[in-house]
Amino acid sequence: MHHRVVMNISQLNGLRPTARQTMILGLKILLAIALWAVTLTWAAPATALTCRMVHDQEICILDIRRSAKYYWEYRATVRINGNPPVRDVYNCRDRTRRREDGSIVPFA
Repeated sequence: MHHRVVMNISQLNGLRPTARQTMILGLKILLAIALWAVTLTWAAPATALTCRMVHDQEICILDIRRSAKYYWEYRATVRINGNPPVRDVYNCRDRTRRREDGSIVPFA
């Protein structure tokens, strides 16, 4: 005993969503996709402080950047034993360090 359901066109029009409802649903889907993409691509900046004890001295690297032009050079801001930070350029090819005042000293 199967009953056949017959609907006329006027009954079907009531089931269709309005243009506004369709637009709101589309915006919700678009917003969900955008939030998902942002959470996958966003990374928090590294803020960890790198400190080590070397020969009874605490050495902390506050910031370090590699030169794009001279790939053997690194610019580093270093704090030793809590003293004010110093920004030097470390040349790993020549094993020298250029201080803020321009003097060049060999690695110790």
